[in-house]
Amino acid sequence: MESERTKPPDRATVWAGLATNVAMFPGLGSILIGSKSGLVQALLTLVADLMLFCVWLFWYISKGVLDRDWSMGWGPHPRLVVLALILRAISWIWSVNTSIRMVRAGEKNSKALPPLLSPHESSTNHFRE
Repeated sequence: MESERTKPPDRATVWAGLATNVAMFPGLGSILIGSKSGLVQALLTLVADLMLFCVWLFWYISKGVLDRDWSMGWGPHPRLVVLALILRAISWIWSVNTSIRMVRAGEKNSKALPPLLSPHESSTNHFRE
């Protein structure tokens, strides 16, 4: 079981990790491909999302609905929004960088092309008896 953990991820897993990092949840794809930095990336994403959606957006919408005043600009915590967006951008860029490094490492380690055959071997039909 230990040898399965140390084995590098296959090509499909690496590409799925890249797609997850880019389109869905930065850090989760890095965890999928086995990067230890994925935990920190996911934590940054969670903190940023908590600040954006649970604190600021909830306040913003509740004020707009309850007070019927949508002219409040960035709200009372504009620095919170900016900090959350910066954290989200850092986690996204970091996770995409991690995925791209894993894709490149996988391409170097894999044998993408089959071995070349000599002209004599390629012209011989091995299926004819």
